[in-house]
Amino acid sequence: MASSDGFLMRAARLPRLASDAGRASALGSELLKEAVELLPQHVERSTEIAMAVGRVGSLAEPTLVKRFAEAYQQLLSKRLPESQSFSKAQAREALAAYVAIEGLGCGAAS
Repeated sequence: MASSDGFLMRAARLPRLASDAGRASALGSELLKEAVELLPQHVERSTEIAMAVGRVGSLAEPTLVKRFAEAYQQLLSKRLPESQSFSKAQAREALAAYVAIEGLGCGAAS
């Protein structure tokens, strides 16, 4: 199982490499591929992973950001209830998920 902590640490460091655009782009693409694999393994940290992807997504290939956003939206559709009655925890998760989706630039995508 891949480490979500390791992923988040590398994602936090990536913007510092932005001066070397080629290297940052390659590392950003690697991180996005890893993020898609991490989602089903670390469901409880999926929003945290999505927010990290939102921060580094501009350094990677747009198709990888879209692929991650689709995987994240599928996960959310399974995790969040369909009914109108959310618990406080579910409401917080839904709000954080909305912020993450907007950060990915996929707010209009459904």
